[in-house]
Amino acid sequence: MKILLMTDGANWIVDRISRKIAEQLTEHEFTLKSYSHIDSNTFVKLANEHDLVHYNNWDIQRHIPHLSKIKVPFLYTVRSFRYPSYTRNIAN
Repeated sequence: MKILLMTDGANWIVDRISRKIAEQLTEHEFTLKSYSHIDSNTFVKLANEHDLVHYNNWDIQRHIPHLSKIKVPFLYTVRSFRYPSYTRNIAN
C-alpha cells in the first residue's frame, strides 16, 4: 500500500513522529511531504498517486476546496499544540 503522509515542516514534531512510523511499518510504502512546501494542485496530484492520504496537522484550510478532487481514502488528524482554540473552531 502506498501511503502519503502530509506533515508539518522538516524535523518538526509531527514530521519526526511520521518518519518513525514509516520506518517501523515497512510493509507499506510511505511518502512524506511537508504541507507548508506544497501547493494545492500538487497536493491533489500527489494524493491521487497513492492508496491512502493522511494529513497530520492543523493547517488544512487552504486545501479544503481541493479535497473533493482526491479519489483515494483520506484521513485527517487535527493537531495543534500552539492553537487549541483554532482546532475547536475549525471543527464546528
